Amino acid sequence: MREIVAGLRQVTVAEELINQERNLSVAGILLLTKNEDQLEGIPQQNQQVLAQCLHEAVTNIIRYSQATECYVVFNRTATTFQMQIEDNGRGLKSEDQYKSHGIVGMRERLETIDGGKGMIKLYLAEDQQLLNTALAGILDLEDDLTMAGTAVNGQVALDQIETLQPDVVLLDIEMSGMTGLEIAHQLHTRQPQIKVIILTTFAQPSYFKQAISAEVAGYLLKDGPSDDLIVAIHSVMKGKVVYAPELVVGLTTQTKNPLSERETEVLRAIANGLSTKQAAESLFLSDGTVRNYMSTILSKLDASNRVEAIQIARHNGWL
Repeated sequence: MREIVAGLRQVTVAEELINQERNLSVAGILLLTKNEDQLEGIPQQNQQVLAQCLHEAVTNIIRYSQATECYVVFNRTATTFQMQIEDNGRGLKSEDQYKSHGIVGMRERLETIDGGKGMIKLYLAEDQQLLNTALAGILDLEDDLTMAGTAVNGQVALDQIETLQPDVVLLDIEMSGMTGLEIAHQLHTRQPQIKVIILTTFAQPSYFKQAISAEVAGYLLKDGPSDDLIVAIHSVMKGKVVYAPELVVGLTTQTKNPLSERETEVLRAIANGLSTKQAAESLFLSDGTVRNYMSTILSKLDASNRVEAIQIARHNGWL
């Protein structure tokens, strides 16, 4: 996924009109438009689909119509939007010719706006805006995938997911507002029909265990090829579970926790930000007993301080 082109962005219909006016002018064809103001407020996802159709239609006009004028008219009602493209040139003669000139492809593309049959509806929550935009653009280019929405904040993502009801949700782990793992647990409880795939740079057993407890459908590393993610999306839609091999190996070769149950409880309390006194109170121990436990923990983990001990325990999935 790191290979995604950084500059990828979606094009609006208005921008495509400007591009195609230039192309038509070079071909000696005059572009006439009507009701462009009705483009305002159309979702970006739908704008991109319409822009692609406009591009293909104008390309056909330039190549085959022998026209001198091209007309693009927009009509919008409370429930529908129509983009009508015509020219004053010669027409095509058969359905076979339509197929060869991309008409069928345009019809299939337009069907995705209204949730065409067989389309897999995706939602992406990723806190790195550049990767978020690029990955959404790549996935949206697939014939049977459509992006329902994206977010860089976990809480925003959960709210939108419950409203949009996507088929598959792609979640980063570390986000502001709510982590991807927290979202996964919430969806498992409240929206179990939604498939969840975790995308992470962290091959940490502790994260993997939490993901398994939330019964996620997939757990993949971001450094993998985008084609692997596309295959995984189709696999989870068929009821399969997809985990990155590196994570499975890491879990099966995990080092046994050298800490006792009580020592683990003490370290977990400290890791959660409690002071020695607060940890002692929460565990019904004396301050001195907690300090003794911490001394033993540092020795067992060969850690020089509490922070290092916490890092070692988290990395190995002991907390």
